[in-house]
This record gives sequence, structure tokens and C-alpha cells, in this order.
Amino acid sequence: MVVDDNATVANMIVTSLRRLGHNQVEIACGGEEALEMVERTRPDLVIVDIEMPKMDGIEMARRLRLLHTCSIIFSTGLWDSDTLRRSREIPASNYLVKPFSPAQLKAAIHLTN
Repeated sequence: MVVDDNATVANMIVTSLRRLGHNQVEIACGGEEALEMVERTRPDLVIVDIEMPKMDGIEMARRLRLLHTCSIIFSTGLWDSDTLRRSREIPASNYLVKPFSPAQLKAAIHLTN
């Protein structure tokens, strides 16, 4: 599952995932929508943007952990110390700083397995 409020970014990540052989990819445009979808789709991996309106990706991941066990990769343009500290509070598999390449995405996914 890809969770990002920017449709262009979400579609680019989905395209990269499909090129890597991941054909069943859901897109959610926000944290609340993602949490609703998780209950139905039970994804193995969630790639979530940290900076989103209403519910940021860190809060979404915190709530996700109460519903489902899966790997989480934070995808963000933020790398300040407060964001890094907050993200470490959530057991996440990896952290990608935007913009990232398909090769970096592949490596991050590989490290989750």
C-alpha cells in the first residue's frame, strides 16, 4: 500500500513497485483512508508519506500498529531531528528521503524482508 496525499508521487511509487514485480498495490491519499483500507486489504508493506494533512504518516503508522502487523517504510522530504526522533518511536522497516530512486526503493523493500 502507498499512502501519500500527492497523487503524482503516489503514482510514481506505484509505477516503481510494479516494475519491481509488486502487482497488487493499493493507494490511499491520507491516513484515515489508509487505516480503513488496511482492515480490508491486509498489506504486507505500507509506504507512507510523513507530511500529510489531517493525520501525518507517523500518527497513521502508530494507529496502524494497533490494527495490523506489516512492514512500514516512511517516505518523506523531512529529515530534521524531531521528525527522525518521532519516526523512531514507531517500529518501521525503513526511511526513504524524497526524492528517491527506484534502486533506493528496491533496497528499502529488500531490507524489510
